[in-house]
Amino acid sequence: MTGTTARGGATWKYILQAQDDKTIEHTLLRRNSPVLSQVLHFLDYRLSPNSLQTWRRESIRRLYNKQVENLNYQAPIFLDSGGFTLMWRAGLDLSRYDISLDPGQEARSILQLQRDLGGDIVATLDYPLPPNLQPSEVSQRTRRSLENAVQAAKLLRNDTEFKDYDPFLYMAVHGLTPETMANYVQELFKKIEEEKIGESGFGLAIGSLVPMRKDPKKIGQVINIIKAAVTAIPETYKDRVPVHIFGATGLLVPFLAYIGIDTFDSSTFAQEARSLQYILPHTFQRRNVMEMSSRDIASCKCPICQNMNLQELQSSLASETVGKKQASGHYKSKYYADIALHNLELDLDVLKQTREAIKEDNLDEYLLKIAKDVPRLQTTLEILTMNDQQLKRKASRFIQPASQKQTIIREVPVRYVSLSHTPDDFNINDNGYNPSRKKPVLLIIPCSREKPYSHSHSHKHLFAQLEKSIPDWENQIDKVTLSGLYGPVPFACESAPAIMEYDFRLITSNRQQIELCAERLVTFLRRHESFYEHCIAYGTSNAYRLVFEQVARQYSQLEILPHKPKSRTLQEFFRAQNVMELIEFLQTVLAQQS
Repeated sequence: MTGTTARGGATWKYILQAQDDKTIEHTLLRRNSPVLSQVLHFLDYRLSPNSLQTWRRESIRRLYNKQVENLNYQAPIFLDSGGFTLMWRAGLDLSRYDISLDPGQEARSILQLQRDLGGDIVATLDYPLPPNLQPSEVSQRTRRSLENAVQAAKLLRNDTEFKDYDPFLYMAVHGLTPETMANYVQELFKKIEEEKIGESGFGLAIGSLVPMRKDPKKIGQVINIIKAAVTAIPETYKDRVPVHIFGATGLLVPFLAYIGIDTFDSSTFAQEARSLQYILPHTFQRRNVMEMSSRDIASCKCPICQNMNLQELQSSLASETVGKKQASGHYKSKYYADIALHNLELDLDVLKQTREAIKEDNLDEYLLKIAKDVPRLQTTLEILTMNDQQLKRKASRFIQPASQKQTIIREVPVRYVSLSHTPDDFNINDNGYNPSRKKPVLLIIPCSREKPYSHSHSHKHLFAQLEKSIPDWENQIDKVTLSGLYGPVPFACESAPAIMEYDFRLITSNRQQIELCAERLVTFLRRHESFYEHCIAYGTSNAYRLVFEQVARQYSQLEILPHKPKSRTLQEFFRAQNVMELIEFLQTVLAQQS
């Protein structure tokens, strides 16, 4: 649901169904690939209630087949609940869409939406767990996820409203440790038995592991949590309850299949493409496509690369033309989709080889081959061998004996985070704050997930560049962070409990929060404008740019940099060209003060 019709969607249009003649057959819908979507993603495209009703009346499949020329899509559609979206939108009111998120009604309301949109496979409404979440909030969110799973199963089995709807149901399961995951699964099956809903076909869908999966140091934890979920399934259900994992992709797939995962999904192929990241065959390393040569592309045998004109792609993506066709006759979206579809081809090839290895009963040999070709995955292989003596013997030629390793283990204090904080927990405009002294420049930059902000990768990177060019920058520049939850946060307040604990992500579709941040920043700037000669906002992610732009319309003294980022993504924050634009601007305004 990327627009009011099935023909829109920018990059997704090209990924799903619209490419040039040479690659159109490799788009997802035209090749009849099973697809997964989450039912609340219409919020990202700001669909009106009437537009959503059009999708609900027709269903996703019928509307695409009806509106897109020569399309006959028949593959299964897996509709996730949108729980991850709700994690960053506490208190979201969807009543104008006829969707209720009230406790007791939420499971039914989301299931109704999944039915109307034509989900052949559905996942229950869940509440994912970010790493290091406060234990009390973990308990609360897991309880609600479990209750929704059981409620959805009961509705499909017993409620007359759903008597004509029979999707395959995946019940979401969560845990941040093997113990909590095992307890969750055991409690779920206890409820299944009590409610007598175990006869219908269902599976388990493991969530909350994407943040850990992205951290190479936590791959062992991820594997042990998955093992705990699979092991906790009662013997009477093991052969008939498939296990899905959300957000797993690439070379990790066969390793997870080895420990019991049956189905996978991922949007990484498209996320990487947005950042111009081209995944290299065999090693799955990332390269910026703008820095590649035709020789690099030629080494890939996927159908997308075999028909790719790299020079045309690079020229179009570098163009400052926005919203119009490039000189090639295509929109930029087509070229982002080229990168995404190439990345997807690599994922699909791994899935194909994994299925073949399972069919031929030599999945272990496939794992050994990957570990040999891609040394960084030898650690993952070693973790699998810990309780598997047969695999350990086969893998011994790749794994360094423990006696030869030097491991340093350092205790790292846990910094718990909370999803329960609201904008009322910190408002700099209400606490009597005043800058410590006057400085020529106020620099405003977006917040980071890491706390304190100044210790984060993004802030430290910027500080390091400032230090090289403006050695005494801290005496001339006052840094304020724009929190997506709280608005402006001065450096002196970064260690406040409400700042250190919260976990929140500002997204483009959360217009109410964008307006709140803009309002608070305007108030802050007007109140303290006598302390600064220049106010500069540096940011590239779209949601924060929207805040800055809204502020600039009310406070004309605010300068937003970079002026023309190539894309509105976090990656642009680090681009040397954009950082240099900021530094040169700072050098100019500081020179005017001396």
